[in-house]
Amino acid sequence: MKKAVILIVIACLGLGSGAYVAHKTQSKNLTQIFANKTQPSINGPWVINHPNWTGRLTKTGENRIVSNVNGDTATIISNQNGLLTIKWDKWGNETFKCDNKNICTLK
Repeated sequence: MKKAVILIVIACLGLGSGAYVAHKTQSKNLTQIFANKTQPSINGPWVINHPNWTGRLTKTGENRIVSNVNGDTATIISNQNGLLTIKWDKWGNETFKCDNKNICTLK
């Protein structure tokens, strides 16, 4: 009899916690619940690994960035699908392949 009561209590606790979780997640879909929380930020900052330098690019305005290495500025041409393409004010265009932590390498 004692074992039966213990099993019933455990079953009720399991059912209660299941109902609680269902209530808390009823307005969310599974994609939202299990989404990768380490999505790259489209607003940076970006850690850049370039063959000639390593530094950080920070957004200064709408589609504008500045390098912490030498203060050079650039315009963001594109920032999609893990590729950051910029046009330096004093140099040319460059494209960087970025991971989900905004660590980027010259492509």
